[in-house]
Amino acid sequence: MKKMTVLCIVTSMALFASYAAADVIYTCTNTGQERTITIVYQDQVTKVPCEVIYQKGDVTETLWSAQNEVGYCEAKVEAFLEKQRGWGWACNASAVPASEEGMMSQKATKEEAQETAPQEVKGDI
Repeated sequence: MKKMTVLCIVTSMALFASYAAADVIYTCTNTGQERTITIVYQDQVTKVPCEVIYQKGDVTETLWSAQNEVGYCEAKVEAFLEKQRGWGWACNASAVPASEEGMMSQKATKEEAQETAPQEVKGDI
């Protein structure tokens, strides 16, 4: 029971913290299909921690995340957008105001203290 209470408190704090920053959303389209790449910030000023969330249809996954390295998520997204464009996708950016942004998925473990990278990205993403 005590673990559940701690988990609820940590989750609540993390969810409220995510409202302090504005996300950047890239929408990519190709032949009627749509992909969404979102940079989610916990802190708009420092830009870290951040996550890069990728949505393809009903599937959503975290491609990259950074706890300390400013610019990491942005650099990964720029490189990924270039790949998307090379595959024929047209991508446009928009920002979500802090009051409307979604929740950053929380994985509060010590292992996430370092930046993570995805497995090899396939061409039909």
